[in-house]
Amino acid sequence: MKMQARLLAVALLLLVFESLEVTVYLAKSFPCFIPVVSNSWGLPIRFLTQGGTIVLLLSALDLLLAKRVALSAALGATTLLVFTLCDERYYSNHVFLACILLFFFALANTSPHRVGGFYHRCICVQASIVYLATAFAKCNSSYLSGAILKVYFERSFFELSIPSIEVLQLLAISSIAFELTLGLSLWIPRYKKAALQTGVLFHAILALFSPIDQFFGVLCFSFLMFASYLSFQEIVHRPLVENDAA
Repeated sequence: MKMQARLLAVALLLLVFESLEVTVYLAKSFPCFIPVVSNSWGLPIRFLTQGGTIVLLLSALDLLLAKRVALSAALGATTLLVFTLCDERYYSNHVFLACILLFFFALANTSPHRVGGFYHRCICVQASIVYLATAFAKCNSSYLSGAILKVYFERSFFELSIPSIEVLQLLAISSIAFELTLGLSLWIPRYKKAALQTGVLFHAILALFSPIDQFFGVLCFSFLMFASYLSFQEIVHRPLVENDAA
């Protein structure tokens, strides 16, 4: 539980850094802290952005210390949800993922042993959905053509040489097959350990070779998935149905 809390804390900190990066890019002279939200709701922008960012930082710090993890996770999730609802300039999948994981994590740590196991299962299901949904979303002509991966290679921090179009297409198909396999293998006891280890390696490589302008976002996503992996270990020790005869 403490390790899971600390991984979520790192993800929150990376979200703050990523928001800073986006804010500087989109509004270099904007006088508020990050993230910047729209004024369409008539909300006090300066108070909301500064106060929300402080809440995120305090939540991350408390999660790092693994003290009031349930309260900190709930505050962090609520703050991210408010930012998501108010911010009309910026869309991020891993912000939604962070909201869901933090809410489930808070519920898992405020519930009885058996019910807590249920919420950890919810986190596991969410992790699988991420991989399966991503794989299905990539089944389009743009991705299968290798064009998106070509851009990824062009903008990589390490200035990777761009493979031929045939290799890019093979990589595209392989990545779809890999994510489908990973999303399903996490639930097969015989392959779960190997799937978790492969997932860690996959996300480490993904973050290492990500485009410079997406580094914080990809790294945040990686830590969110690492935190999700720990729930697969939790459900082994928290059976959904306890033995009443014990």
